[in-house]
Amino acid sequence: MRNSVTFGIVFIPKSSKAKNGKAPLYARITLNGERIELSLKRRITQNLWDERKSRLRGCSAESIQVNGSLDRIYNKIYESFRQLQNENKLLNVSAIKQRYLGADDSFKKLSELLNYHTENMKSILKYGTMKNYYTTERYLYKFLIKLGIPG
Repeated sequence: MRNSVTFGIVFIPKSSKAKNGKAPLYARITLNGERIELSLKRRITQNLWDERKSRLRGCSAESIQVNGSLDRIYNKIYESFRQLQNENKLLNVSAIKQRYLGADDSFKKLSELLNYHTENMKSILKYGTMKNYYTTERYLYKFLIKLGIPG
């Protein structure tokens, strides 16, 4: 049985939000029928937009600059998708968007959590309680080393 994943990236201008002939540009990411839109924080001239190619027409300075930018954005979004696939992480459009935006690294290492706790609780907890935390921290580090996991 084959595991098929459908993935696509399309760039679209939002005509409904256009002002003075310039429309905001969005990237639409679709994964297995689920989609999400991402603002590219850029406005383009509406009459230069080619729907079929999802690019600007012509060889004007604006067209060349915007089309190059769209190619780079497409590659970054696709690379985010590939990274999540290779890491066997949950694949959904929100995860791809978060990876693209660089906001998906919300996990912390155990050592970072222990250091954070020690620094913030040192002035709040009494010495006897902190002594127990230090002992627990030592046991955890020894256990991780025994498993072969770097602390």
